[in-house]
Order: sequence, then structure tokens, then C-alpha cells
Amino acid sequence: MRRCSLWVAVVLFVVLPTRARAQLPIGLRGGVNLSKFVGGSSEADAKRGLDLGLAFSPLRVGPVSLVVEGYYRQKGAKTLENAVGGTEPPQSVELGLDYVEIPILARVDLPLAGPLRLYLQGGPAFGWQLDCGVTLDLSGAQSSPTTSCDDLLGGGFQDTLRSYELGVAGGGGLELVVLRGMGAVTLDARVTRGLTGLSNDDQAGSNPKNQSVSLMLGYTLHPGIGGMP
Repeated sequence: MRRCSLWVAVVLFVVLPTRARAQLPIGLRGGVNLSKFVGGSSEADAKRGLDLGLAFSPLRVGPVSLVVEGYYRQKGAKTLENAVGGTEPPQSVELGLDYVEIPILARVDLPLAGPLRLYLQGGPAFGWQLDCGVTLDLSGAQSSPTTSCDDLLGGGFQDTLRSYELGVAGGGGLELVVLRGMGAVTLDARVTRGLTGLSNDDQAGSNPKNQSVSLMLGYTLHPGIGGMP
């Protein structure tokens, strides 16, 4: 399961003929997301993070297409209760988790007016954790110290975090065809919810999960993208 999405993407790229790959709709997307932890005993506020990645569509049947994406995605949360023992309030603690994430989505296009269309999409999302960092914001301090999770939260903390994540993503967006059908500008909004807990300890009711709301702006190249004329 951990490597399923990566192998699917690799196989799709290898088995498709070179000429077909050259005509695949390929897009660059970037934006922000608000992430927090849900479930378990965690109580945290949303943290802003960065999304940056690529998307391509290897298969299309009528208005329905398959979209494979790859992102660098910053998740986490802030104001974690009891995250730093022995530190007097007021304080704000921000936990940042960086992932490589590969969503594999089914997309349905709904034409609107002229070059504008609406699309809906959803499917599984597979993530691999890259880094874990903590920022401590003390009231009155001139700077916010940032350190590794182990340094601030205790030795071995990073070892307890799960190195991969299985989730589900759903949402939609608007696509505007530009440059006489040579490309399209997209505005994409989605919610991604983790199905696996953050920790390797799977005790019922005590393992929070990631949840992110993302807004991304992108540009997709090549005719035929998402039903583009």
C-alpha cells in the first residue's frame, strides 16, 4: 500500500508510447492549504502551508478522466496542547510535517459557458513524510525559534510518527481555456483527509489524522486537457 501510487504512476509513464506521452495534458499547480489534526485527543488550530506540484491525465473517456498528481505539501497544526512540558504560557507551538503526496483522482468535466468549465474530482491520496519541525512562538520574544521535533518534543518523537499516509481527496474547480485552446488556467479547491493516524501507535481513539483544505492556481498545457477543444 505504501508504494502503490508511486508504482502506478511509474507504470503509466513507461507503458505509454513516447508520442502519446508527449500529448498528455500536463499542468503545474501551486497554492496554499490550511491543515490541522482531527480525531483522537488532539485539539489544534489550522496551520498554513505550501502546495507545489504537477498533474497529468493519462486516460480520458468522454467527460470522465483519470488524473495523477504529485505534490510537495506542507501540513501540520499549531497551538498543540501539552506539546512542550515545563514552558510557562503564553506560547504558541506550531508543528510542521512535510510530505510528498500522490493523489490519483477520477475527474468529471461539466461545461459551463464558452471556454469555461467546472470539474469535480475525488480519489485516494498517498503521502510519504519528508520532515518534521517545530516552531515555538513565545510572547514578547523577538524571534520564533525553529527546531526539529526530537529536539523540542523529546528524543524519539520522530520515530513514533508514521512515515506514510493513506488519505482521500475530494473537491473541484474551474478551468478556463486560453491561447486558442493551447492551454488552460485552473483554480482548484479540495479537502484531503487522512485515513491513517499520524503515529505508529494505533490505539483506538488516541491517534489524530491530517486534514487539509487546499486552494491552488495552475496552468495546464496541451490540447485535449480535460475535454479542451
